[in-house]
Amino acid sequence: MVQSAVNATRRIATIAKLYPGDIGQSLVLQEKYLALIKDARSTSFLTYEGMAMKHYWFCYNLAVKKAQQWFGPRKRSRFVREFVDNPTGRARGYSAVDAAINYLHQRRLRHAERINAEVGFPGTCDGFLHKEKYNSRRIGLLLDMIDPYKFADREILLAVVLNGGISWKDFTLEKDRRGSTFYYPSSKAVSVLNQVGKDADDEEVFFDDRKTRLEEAYRLFATGLLSLLYTTKPGESGEFKTFLFPITPSSAHVPL
Repeated sequence: MVQSAVNATRRIATIAKLYPGDIGQSLVLQEKYLALIKDARSTSFLTYEGMAMKHYWFCYNLAVKKAQQWFGPRKRSRFVREFVDNPTGRARGYSAVDAAINYLHQRRLRHAERINAEVGFPGTCDGFLHKEKYNSRRIGLLLDMIDPYKFADREILLAVVLNGGISWKDFTLEKDRRGSTFYYPSSKAVSVLNQVGKDADDEEVFFDDRKTRLEEAYRLFATGLLSLLYTTKPGESGEFKTFLFPITPSSAHVPL
């Protein structure tokens, strides 16, 4: 996950053509956390992952601002505790970009749930990083599994934002109980975001030394993890392959 964050941050810099002086320190610190986590205790994994992601989001915010868009602190924007009648209102955020990201994350979660059911995962449970104290629905393992894949959704969203394909005008605005404005996607935004998700599904990546679609890479990853979790003898399931978000962005995502 930390290596994926490093790769994704560098890809953002390429796609948005960020000034190296603005992001250089973030990249240096991410590499530092990557080096430290290799020898760290498991209790420190979540800390290093969180610090690496903090710099990823910093660079993502710089990229979004190039299109005169913005977003707020991710932890706050994921939990807008307001009721909305519209079903798309489940993807709420205190900025349009946050609401778009939340929608894509929900889509990725549902997509992974379907694939997990198809390959035979028996249900829900805590994860390696996401445990019950962080997530009361006991989908921690599923959240762990999809985290590296969500970089693709956010990257394609960024390219669409930079190209003017979606903006805050495509979202419905409402006030929460404290008077703060929150956003959720209109029907037009939902159409754009669904296409973003489909494009992410079709993104070409390498998994197990061969080129495949992101969706198929997740299926292979889920199958391998299930085999590992249920093996009764060391080495019985073969070498486990994890997913690493690739280094080089697709030229199709680079805005003209």
